[in-house]
Amino acid sequence: KSARKCVLETSNPGHVTQTWGGVGRNIAECIHNLGEDNITLCSFVGDDDVGRSFLRDWTQRGLTTEGIRIIERQNTSHFLAILDEKS
Repeated sequence: KSARKCVLETSNPGHVTQTWGGVGRNIAECIHNLGEDNITLCSFVGDDDVGRSFLRDWTQRGLTTEGIRIIERQNTSHFLAILDEKS
């Protein structure tokens, strides 16, 4: 989120917040939070810090990583939304 009005073609101070997403991941987590323990997410992550961080977080939430494959020599995909000062 920008700290103030965005100006094109220059640096804009602000802050970044990272959250895990994806429709399948969101649904799996919601079902788990409703009390279902038998959830297996089928997905891919890259062989990078972001992928390893996701796997750690997923495990800490009490979910299995059995259906998640690590793709060697690849980066985990990202989505970046740049919000103005009003969000």
